[in-house]
Amino acid sequence: MNRENQSEAIESDLLQVAENLHKEARTKYSMDTNKLVVGQKLRMQAGSLSVGVTVTEITEKYIQVEPVHLDQNEREWMMLFNKQGKLPPPFVGMTADWAGFGMFEWYPAFGGWLQEDPRSSNTEFGLWELTDSWS
Repeated sequence: MNRENQSEAIESDLLQVAENLHKEARTKYSMDTNKLVVGQKLRMQAGSLSVGVTVTEITEKYIQVEPVHLDQNEREWMMLFNKQGKLPPPFVGMTADWAGFGMFEWYPAFGGWLQEDPRSSNTEFGLWELTDSWS
């Protein structure tokens, strides 16, 4: 095998490893969202980041959660996930499938919840998603 073929083989192997790691990370925290109930405590997970949340509403389109605990100066917030407990992939923007999902903050002066940023609520650790475990 010549150098060019070796490089291509190594690159192919690395891409396969990266794809497998990505797939593992996306399924590691997966859960059965069909069993959720309002009031249930869950975790929102993005890589090593984790936040305790409570399910506050479930509809045919979304699952709404709010934090279990707010810091003293933290503004009230909530997240809307799709029915699979996921958020849109990065850079998808406001397509019909993903419109209205993401983070919302409470602004009393404006009379309610405002979507902070209509793009994906992504962190440097990945996308937020709902997980089974509260503990």
